[in-house]
Amino acid sequence: MDKNQFYLYNDVLYKLLSCTTLDSLKRAILRELRLLIPYRYGSIITICQNPETGKITHSEPVCIPAEFTELEEAWIDHDEDDDYFWLSASQESIVRVSDVQSDEVRLGSTTYRTLYQRYDIYDQIGVNLVYEGTPMAILDIYRTRQDQSFSDQDAFFLKAMVKHINCLYHRLLSQQAAAQGAALPSGSGSATSSPTGRPKSSPSSSNT
Repeated sequence: MDKNQFYLYNDVLYKLLSCTTLDSLKRAILRELRLLIPYRYGSIITICQNPETGKITHSEPVCIPAEFTELEEAWIDHDEDDDYFWLSASQESIVRVSDVQSDEVRLGSTTYRTLYQRYDIYDQIGVNLVYEGTPMAILDIYRTRQDQSFSDQDAFFLKAMVKHINCLYHRLLSQQAAAQGAALPSGSGSATSSPTGRPKSSPSSSNT
């Protein structure tokens, strides 16, 4: 990390620390992270895990650009078909799809051809936002073939940033739950989410 990258990293972190609501934090993560790690599409999807069964539901996608929301909503409806189904329940995993699947496998998958091919998505990094073992959300960023794959440095920056994001996300999630007069459920990424349903992985995790 050179001096300019260090200054940019600190500036991004400062802007995230300045957020006062969960919604503003989600949007700031997607907006500011793009300066540090350029990407074409990005999303944060809420995870809610049933503490008894371990089952996971996904909801409330926040996306850049906004029109990408339609695709992520379609993905939520078919999340069980994703090869990287396990990512939502993992502990602070960062998965760069180009590291674990060949072009032939990920670009030939049913999920990719059904959902992501029209966006020309070529590579993706998915990271679970987790606090003390509880999954809260999944952050996915995507590049097209023109953008090329994510680099080791991109993965390094995201890994360095995610621990800060986890703490901020949990703090604002807790504040939101208190403001709504609801306790934050154990094993839940959202105070208002229903704790039943299916697991999510990252779209391109399995298929980009």
